[in-house]
Amino acid sequence: MGSFKKQATLFSMIGTAALLVAACGSTTAKTGSTSGSTSAGYDFSYKPTIPTTKGGNVVIGDWQFPDTLSPIAGVGGSLVVDVEVTSGLFNGCVVQLPDLTLGAAGWKPDQCSEVPTVANGDESADLMTTTMKLDPKAVWSDGQPITADDYMLQYDFATDPNIGGDPSPFNEMKSVTKVDNNTIKIQWAAPYAPYLTALWGPVPSHVYNAGKYAGLVDATGKYNTTIAQQLITDPIATTNITVDNGAFTVDSFSNNDSIVMKANPKFYSNFFKGPFVNEVIFKTTNDKNVLIQSYKAGNYTHVENFTLGDLPKFAGIPSNQVIVSSQIGFEHLEFNERSVAPNAKLNGGTSIFASQQVRQAFQTVFDRCAALRATLGVTNCNDPNVLTNEMTAPPAIDFDPTVTFPTYNVVAANALMDAAGYTIPTGGAYRTFKDGKTPITVVLTTTTGNTIRDAYMALMSAAYQQLSIKVVIQQYKAGKLFTTFDQGGTLATGNYDVALFAYVIGSDPDADTGLFQSDQIPSATNVGGGNFAGVNDPTVDAALKQGRTTADPAARATIYKNLQKYVAQQAFYEPLYIRAQISLTQTTLGNFKAQPDAAGDTWNMADWYLTSGA
Repeated sequence: MGSFKKQATLFSMIGTAALLVAACGSTTAKTGSTSGSTSAGYDFSYKPTIPTTKGGNVVIGDWQFPDTLSPIAGVGGSLVVDVEVTSGLFNGCVVQLPDLTLGAAGWKPDQCSEVPTVANGDESADLMTTTMKLDPKAVWSDGQPITADDYMLQYDFATDPNIGGDPSPFNEMKSVTKVDNNTIKIQWAAPYAPYLTALWGPVPSHVYNAGKYAGLVDATGKYNTTIAQQLITDPIATTNITVDNGAFTVDSFSNNDSIVMKANPKFYSNFFKGPFVNEVIFKTTNDKNVLIQSYKAGNYTHVENFTLGDLPKFAGIPSNQVIVSSQIGFEHLEFNERSVAPNAKLNGGTSIFASQQVRQAFQTVFDRCAALRATLGVTNCNDPNVLTNEMTAPPAIDFDPTVTFPTYNVVAANALMDAAGYTIPTGGAYRTFKDGKTPITVVLTTTTGNTIRDAYMALMSAAYQQLSIKVVIQQYKAGKLFTTFDQGGTLATGNYDVALFAYVIGSDPDADTGLFQSDQIPSATNVGGGNFAGVNDPTVDAALKQGRTTADPAARATIYKNLQKYVAQQAFYEPLYIRAQISLTQTTLGNFKAQPDAAGDTWNMADWYLTSGA
């Protein structure tokens, strides 16, 4: 999805995460339409109904299966499908409503007793101190109270370099202290404007710090990373979730098949009023077309993770069941500037993408509009709801449709390569690295099992060969591509030159910290870092710092818009198109409301109910 990508589970209840998306992104479109156009008409306001009749089962589905159900920071899944399930299992301190235009008024207390504000004294006027007041009425599904110890353990996981890797926003915290059983105080190293997006969720310390893992945190509060590293691979922390604090609990887990979640009778929230259904059953088909047909047959209440290219397959489904909403997400290309990039190993340890001219050449030689027409059937590439020239998208506050992008021009692209010093030797067929002998080869990387991405890989390969270079395509399963540095993740370890995937960003533009900030480059000491491309630019770092230390919302928006312009000028990335959120949802599912950020469509599963006659 804030600022870091591997925290989908931890932050599924707040707006700070940036999700990696294994599914191919999509443009925004009107419901049932196959042409790219605005979906700005979607109503994000949320006014839940309290049903008079409760009960029944909701069946949700995806063509993928969750990597993990873990709530542990640094271990929680990074895919949309992970959040689909864990949104029903874990809740946090506060929750943000889908209507991002509400600003601070759009935040509500969940398992905290109140939203920290300057007005109520829980946030200091200088934005340096935040107090989280846990509601003592909130308990775990086994009846044990949720305490400050549970939140402190999550903080330990997040800041453990062997697990969470001290990712943002935790690395912005000077100290986190337990005041009493129901109070936690955060002292920020500098004023932190998006503090609400940083309020995390708990983990059950009474379950994890017991049995063979006793001593994870000793009587003095000292945390043991060795025990923690053993715990995070145990089924009690990954799939066999026996205790949680969400509206539902795991009744059964069948890998690559189904997950049955039963209503949690002990669930407590200051905002959500459910659960109103007896069970939520997640099922996978591992095949998108089979999933659609199964939905048509009435076997699912809600299925999601679709793209614009899937809309023609929805023929016969009533239009009011095809839900298309705006999302702060986009498909894009990352150019790997790091010395570990495959091309760098053949270029004296320097990636060709460390050069701005080379990055611009790769942008200029690829016709984004033609690719959209060929792969998704888009007819209007000028629609600002289709193409983005930034690493953001509406309805984000930092989106600016006036930012320009290089015009497709093969001749200009080759001239940029020449200017960067990567030329074709006399009589040669390929451009060479700096040694003047070795032909340039770049490795293109994306996920497997996605026909649209397959098509993009072919188009990219053909385009890049117009630069007189060699191209190799390597594709990986999502788990391998997106996992952390210590687990050998392709992106995290930098084993690619150009990568194609999607981001779904959090509601606050401070999410850019995890994408752009230099101290977020993954490494053995920062396994949770999400700056895969290796952007290391003082101007970027300074703008990110200014953005998160500025209190005025209008001023912050301007700072981040200027940052997006600069990032576009530097050609760190190539945005391809805006990803809409597309689902099939029965009209009998009450209180369903899409969320435009990384929290996803199931953010309010606790309030779902089945209407009469369902």
